[in-house]
Formats: sequence, structure tokens, C-alpha cells
Amino acid sequence: MSDFWTATLAQAPESKAVEDTLCTLYPVTNRSVLLAHGVDAAKFMQGQFTCNLGEISETQFRHGACCNAKGRMVANFTLAKSEQDNAYLLALDSSVSDALQAHLKKYMVFFKSKLETTDYVVTGIKGEQASRLLTEVFGDCPAQDYQQHTFEGGLITQLPFNAGFEIWLTHEKAQTALPTLMQSATLADTNSWPKNLIQSGLPQLTHVDIEAHIPQMLNLGLLEGISFSKGCYTGQEIVARMQYLGKMKRHMYLVSIQSSNIVSGDSLYAANAKSAVGSVINAVVNTEANSNQSLALAVIEDKHINAALFSDSDLGTSVELLSLPYDPQYDPQKTDE
Repeated sequence: MSDFWTATLAQAPESKAVEDTLCTLYPVTNRSVLLAHGVDAAKFMQGQFTCNLGEISETQFRHGACCNAKGRMVANFTLAKSEQDNAYLLALDSSVSDALQAHLKKYMVFFKSKLETTDYVVTGIKGEQASRLLTEVFGDCPAQDYQQHTFEGGLITQLPFNAGFEIWLTHEKAQTALPTLMQSATLADTNSWPKNLIQSGLPQLTHVDIEAHIPQMLNLGLLEGISFSKGCYTGQEIVARMQYLGKMKRHMYLVSIQSSNIVSGDSLYAANAKSAVGSVINAVVNTEANSNQSLALAVIEDKHINAALFSDSDLGTSVELLSLPYDPQYDPQKTDE
């Protein structure tokens, strides 16, 4: 958890798990922001990331992933242009930050660029008054999905599928801006933003899944996270081959599990299968329903999604398939017949 949120939540009134009010502010405590900068930063990342750096500007961000040579993800992230020249910010799950930096620095020595950890504070905001409030505090607000507003000391991104806005602020900027936001917004608990991302189908790869999945398994092609026209990058041959020559047999789905002990990496089972048919990417206890239910994003073999699913090999804890705001098996690269 960032120093800012540690201190703020210790002093603030008890936060609540809430559904959207007119405006809700969400502490984000499990995300880190890295700074990539230097004259070759964009060129370097173009050769390492699944997204197209040419589509990223001070008004537009992209989701993306970094893969090994076998097309397996080291990390996925949100990539945005900073207000500084030749500088980009990557927000990702804190548990994969060190692994991504170690992976990239093996290649970065050949480029005039650097990758550093920052003290940025991350928060989410949703609600009918969110856009108005952000405009009042930061001067403007994105109006469409995948747009961003960049300003001195931070930026605002508008996430897809009505997931709200995510704000990245330097520690100095956060100390002045976030108390102002908190005066006009309900402060949620730290469980609520991960739940929001899960319900919106926006995965956050954690350390237990490093080099376990190709990007399409986490639906990144449906999240503006893969460019199939940008040219070569590490792992591109495998990613492209799976897209055009192979048939994806696993996709990420939203599920409800009758247990409060589900964590990333847990396996899922089907009654008619001899081994695990899926694994949990992200999970959170669904306190709005009851204390013994979790919501999760899980990569599952497509042929088993209509079967009875369970979260343990004894087939005792049931798993229910829920609807995402998009179709996991839809392929935007192929036109309908």
C-alpha cells in the first residue's frame, strides 16, 4: 500500500464497501506506477509490448502486456503518456513490478531509456458527478473510453465498460488534490476497486501467474491491449500464430464462487474432467452479497463453461458463470460471415 493511502485511511472515517453513489472515491492499494523515459523509450517499448506505442498520446492510453519469447505474459498493465517529453507511465499490479523491471532491463541496456519506480498514488472514481468533480479539480476530464487527460503531476484515464476513471498522481499532487476530492465523494474501502475491475472484465496479472498465460487468454485483444499490425515484439510470433493459425481454447470469464478463501492461482474443476479446467486470475470477497461468496476472473477451457464447475478437486464448492460486459470468445480480428 502506498504511504499516502496508509496514512489517509488510518485517519479517515471508516471506509465502506459501496455501490455507486453520486460520486465514490476508491483507494487503490495494490497497483504500482513505473516511469519509462529517455529518447528511445517509445522505440524500446514498441519492441517489447503487445500494444502499439503509436496509438498512445497525452490524450489516449492503452492496455498492454509484456511477454517472454514464448508469448507468455510477464505482466499486463495500463500504459499512458506522461506530460514530460519522452516519458511514459505504466500502472500494474505491485506483485509483478519487480519481475517486469528485471525482465525489461535485460533489453533496455541497448537503448537510451530508463525504467524506474515512482511514488505515484492511484485512485479510482465513479458516479454521476465524477466527471464534473474531476473537471473542477483537474481542469478537464476524459469523455470516452481509452481517453486520458494529462496535467502537471498526473493524469486521468477513462476505463472501458463503465468501469469509471483511474487517477494517477505524484505523491505531492495527491496530498493536495485527493483531500479535495474526498470532500465531495464517498470514500470506499480497499476491496471495492478490485471488485469493480473484476466485474468489468479488466484483469490484473499477479505474481502467481507470471509466464503462465498468453495475452488472448486474458481477453486483452478485446481490451485494446494487442495490436496485430504494429510489427515485431518479443513473443509476437506466438501471439500472432495463436490468433491466426490456432484456435483459442481458453478465455477469461467472470464467475461467482461460494467461498471467501479464493485467491489468484486457485484451480477450477469440472465433474467430467480428470484435471483442472481453469485457474483464478483475480478474486475478491463479494461483501455486497454475503461474506461467503467471491467474485473472480478465471481463465477456463471453453469446452467446460457449460459444465458444472467447482473450486476444489472434491467438487464440493460450486462455481457459477456470470456475464461480462463483453463476449470473451468474440474475435474482433475476424469479420462475421
